[in-house]
Amino acid sequence: MLDDRLKENLRSAHGRMLEAGELLSSQRLEECYSLFRNRFGPDVLRQLDGEQLLDTMHMHGKDSLVYWLEFKNDEELPEHFGRIGGGSALNFGIYKRKNTGIWMTGSPQKQEELSVGDAVAIARRHRDQIVAGAEIFSGLTGQAKDNEYSYLQQELDSKAPDVSRAAWGHKYFSLLFPEKLDGFHTEKYQRFHLLKLLQRPREGEGLYLAGGMFVRLAHELEWPVNHLTMVLNQINGRPYRVWRVGTDLGEERSNTIWPLMKDQDCVAIGWPAGGDLSGLGHSQKFKAQIAERISKQYDLPANVASRKAGEILRFATVMAEGDPVLAASGGQILGLGRIAGPYKFDPQTHKDAPHQRRVDWQLTEEFNLPKPQEGLRTTVCLLKSTDNLIDVEKRLLGIPSLAKRKKRLPGRTERLKGIPGRIQSILERKGQVILYGPPGTGKTFWARRTGLLNLA
Repeated sequence: MLDDRLKENLRSAHGRMLEAGELLSSQRLEECYSLFRNRFGPDVLRQLDGEQLLDTMHMHGKDSLVYWLEFKNDEELPEHFGRIGGGSALNFGIYKRKNTGIWMTGSPQKQEELSVGDAVAIARRHRDQIVAGAEIFSGLTGQAKDNEYSYLQQELDSKAPDVSRAAWGHKYFSLLFPEKLDGFHTEKYQRFHLLKLLQRPREGEGLYLAGGMFVRLAHELEWPVNHLTMVLNQINGRPYRVWRVGTDLGEERSNTIWPLMKDQDCVAIGWPAGGDLSGLGHSQKFKAQIAERISKQYDLPANVASRKAGEILRFATVMAEGDPVLAASGGQILGLGRIAGPYKFDPQTHKDAPHQRRVDWQLTEEFNLPKPQEGLRTTVCLLKSTDNLIDVEKRLLGIPSLAKRKKRLPGRTERLKGIPGRIQSILERKGQVILYGPPGTGKTFWARRTGLLNLA
């Protein structure tokens, strides 16, 4: 079930997009799906063989399957069905070089030439796996459960291994079975959008594991799955990373740079001996250079210097504007914001914390993550815990962590009386309480009496 605030945001965006003509009607969607099936459906491909099959599937012309999946964007098939562009020409496992006319396979680093006969054999294999995959999908019900999608993934991996893990294969099946699949053709995008919806992604790897979750969410909203994909892309934007940055210089908690971060609207780290990293890229070469500098300055073992150099370099080159960032002291989170500017080296502001990024702080009340140990001994940590990532998304939405509050308020069964009792009653009903009044009217006193202070 979707949180009511999320549902309201989704419906509002959906209405705006419909009014602006950015979503296709159900009738128009079906016209596109029917056209695609008539051109490249399993029954059509089954009738082809030899070079005709090869060209229909893999020739980079406007009448080929690969063109329709990667580049097609016109009245027949507008760009409403998820992109799979980018990367290598070998995304489809095979391509024909324009300058030589020779078919190629292999990897971008090690390409291999193919005879026409060998290229036809690959096209046949892809066709046969598509046909087998379509038969597997046909047995999937419209409201299949997650375990059925797990079985679907297993069957596709077994009977269509070249297609099941490929973005183009997922897009093909989503056009063929739009009521059974989402329009996100990489696991990265699927996971990102589920977390934004406060949904726990399925464990394991595979493009089809999450299909049932998106189908159910679309059903809850009473939309075509395509509309859900389009709306999520519109309101969530690109996938981002969530970072945890330590605020303590060294092991002493008293040597903190949180006041600097909060007052200067930035996130900062130490290791000044790493030098100015402006203009550097994220590569092993630069990582080694930074490791050498800090190893000499701070007398660090090689493995520790290498690990810390990687964290420093990620801070300067991988963190992106818009990424959420947590300022942390040990297991306690002091602030939550978003990266709002590029890396800069500013020893004038703080000589011991010169590596800085501008931040728009959105929350500066202390709290704890569900998994507080994640990144505990790192300067810069990329959060990966699903529990922590969902908690961050809730806080960005202004949704309190109710389970955490109820667990920590209080560790007793007796009912409080008077003002604390009224506060307790409100908190149990709503999950949060706001104490109003000018300074000196007792807000802190009553908060302490009720056990509210320092709750996450």
